Amino acid sequence: MLRHMPPRVRVSDFDENGILDFLATNGGTTAYVNPHTSGRVIVTASSIHRGHGTAEGFIGRSPPTTMNGFNCTNSAADSWVAIQLPLPVILTMYTLRNGFPHMASVLRNWNFEGSNDGVTWVVLRTHVNDASLAAQAHSTASWDVDSGGRAFSRYRIHSTGPHSHGNHHLAMGGLELYGSVEGSLRFAPGQVRV
Repeated sequence: MLRHMPPRVRVSDFDENGILDFLATNGGTTAYVNPHTSGRVIVTASSIHRGHGTAEGFIGRSPPTTMNGFNCTNSAADSWVAIQLPLPVILTMYTLRNGFPHMASVLRNWNFEGSNDGVTWVVLRTHVNDASLAAQAHSTASWDVDSGGRAFSRYRIHSTGPHSHGNHHLAMGGLELYGSVEGSLRFAPGQVRV
């Protein structure tokens, strides 16, 4: 089925208006299935903390329910989580969820980056001691992105320093992206084609 994706505009954190939600619901025609699980996007990470996370947990619409509510990388400098989309999008905003079920290790220092090849990354927003994510279980926050009209097919959260408790766990239990694409998506079982 060929579907045009209209611009995706945020109303509230983890609403049903984002790009990932559009991909997860076949453009609003089916029940939500995590787009990494269905193969519609690819999530990679510098590491996944053993027993405390999954690739799909980094981008889920709801807080993590497995791994005792945790979703994070190992505590290592320069940790990152990346998502590859089926086609380039021009982002205007993104939303994150803290990946811990308590106030430990809330993100404070990171870059939000875009790429089209997974090698060269462009910093789209820098966060230094950013306390927008409240120090509480699975808190959420959203930020504007000025990509200068550039479209990217890959986006990455790249840790640049210690977080709220001084460690380097990139604790992320959800991601949503807002913006626009040019073109249409062809929904097929298990994947999306341009």
